[in-house]
Amino acid sequence: MENTAERIQEEVQPAAPLTVSPDVVQARAETAPPVVEKPGKLARIIKADRSVPVMGLFVLAVFYTVYFAKPFLLPVMLALFLVFVLRPLVRVLNQRLRLPLPLGSALVVFGLLGALGVGGAVLSGPAMDWIERAPSSMHDIDQKIGKLKRSVQNMQRATQRIDDLTKVEPQNRVREVAMARISFGSMLLAGTQAFMLSAFSVVILVFFLLASGDSLLRKVVKITPSLRDKIKAVEIARTVERDVGRYLLTLTGINLVLGVATTLAMFALGMPNAMLWGAMAFGLNFIPYLGATITLVVLTVVAVLTFDQIGHAALVPVVFLSITTLEGQILQPFVIGRSFSVNPVLVFLSLLFWGWMWGIVGMLMAVPILVTFKILCAHIESLASIHEFMDR
Repeated sequence: MENTAERIQEEVQPAAPLTVSPDVVQARAETAPPVVEKPGKLARIIKADRSVPVMGLFVLAVFYTVYFAKPFLLPVMLALFLVFVLRPLVRVLNQRLRLPLPLGSALVVFGLLGALGVGGAVLSGPAMDWIERAPSSMHDIDQKIGKLKRSVQNMQRATQRIDDLTKVEPQNRVREVAMARISFGSMLLAGTQAFMLSAFSVVILVFFLLASGDSLLRKVVKITPSLRDKIKAVEIARTVERDVGRYLLTLTGINLVLGVATTLAMFALGMPNAMLWGAMAFGLNFIPYLGATITLVVLTVVAVLTFDQIGHAALVPVVFLSITTLEGQILQPFVIGRSFSVNPVLVFLSLLFWGWMWGIVGMLMAVPILVTFKILCAHIESLASIHEFMDR
């Protein structure tokens, strides 16, 4: 019993405190991994705020480069779009007729140049006639709308009188300096030289891109590190090329239908040079909204100059407006489909942006650039949210 009581008393007694040597504590502190404190919410906000100015400067630098690199970027972009449209034809010549790629590319390029040359030769005569008749045409328009013009002139005279009554003569007159004006001929010559140089660059670049085939894609695949990335790069390149080419070819076909319909309608209404107005409708319809508006205004002016009866002249804009409405609201959505449709607000902003950057040619390329970017976003997972935002 005594031995049992002594054993229980020893178990109940508290254990002796564990003593650790200072050297052991120091060694454990040196070998322990450093404690990394997670940055707080305020630190993350400060870091994000610092990245915003850098991103803004980067965007401004891109805009600056695109604006001033127009002589280089514009022919390259135009050549790429032409390659997307013409490459299926070159592949047909290569696979079915067994023509080498350089020979097939040369035939396609020369065929395109021949078609443009014939079209220009046929339409240049009527176009120059209308340009030469512009002064007398303006006089005819003045006579036909003389009443409206007299009303506007009366309002201008009244406004001028009010300005004269309220104008205060300055004591010190500012010396006027006459600036030397550049003649129209020199401006036209400079513009023609720049256009010919850009056109020559586009033709040469299109030929080499078509003749090279898939060599550039093979080089990209060769430098890609992993097999998975190689497969994905080939898939994205093929899909984007096919979709962009199909969109551009479809859009060209729709505009061609509009041009033919406009030509037939103008011929039926008795308009002179009906083929010229059809070609104008075909080319300007690549600019959404604005192109059809310009064509409508030009056809209205020509109808007023051509026909004496106002009812006959009014038929021309009414018929063209009906044709372009059917094309824009029924034919184009049915043929192109939802996969290539873009938010109209983004289309209008794209027209403003590229028109500001590159002028009329930029407006012609605004929608193809926007649709190409949307197609690219649709096949890259990290850009899927942008594709959803751009959809109609």
